[in-house]
Amino acid sequence: MAKGLNRIKRMLKNRGKEISRDADLLVKKVAMDGVVVAKTKAPVAFGKLQQGINSKDTYLKSVVNSQMPYSVYVEFGTGKKVHIPSYTPKPLLESAKAMRGKKGGSFDDFMDSLRKWARLKGIPQERVFLIAMSILKKGVEPQPFMRPAYIASRKALIKGLKTL
Repeated sequence: MAKGLNRIKRMLKNRGKEISRDADLLVKKVAMDGVVVAKTKAPVAFGKLQQGINSKDTYLKSVVNSQMPYSVYVEFGTGKKVHIPSYTPKPLLESAKAMRGKKGGSFDDFMDSLRKWARLKGIPQERVFLIAMSILKKGVEPQPFMRPAYIASRKALIKGLKTL
């Protein structure tokens, strides 16, 4: 458990139920705001990535996550374009490391997804194979959506805790 969290829990225990309740509400509000930031920043093709972003709340703890299995590839990029910044929070960092070098599915699934995306974007189907080869050779640029949510939430939580 984080050092700061233990200190905050001791402070809350000493200041009574009202502060504890307010802190719990703050944590939940910050998490919901984090969900909004992540959904706003998430790229949209079919909307599944946005729909899979939510928060799970317990007492004094909320976790914002993305349930789509390809989220880590969108967040950090693929192939030669993978970029994992030093300020990446531990859970995201663990996900990125776990997915490094893994394949996200079959080539047929990849092609089917690209065909659907191309139809949605009005791209001729005969270009899909070339796009697929380019992605496999060069990778895909990162499109961070969880890290910006984490950064915004962290700042809001620290600011909010100072006002309790």
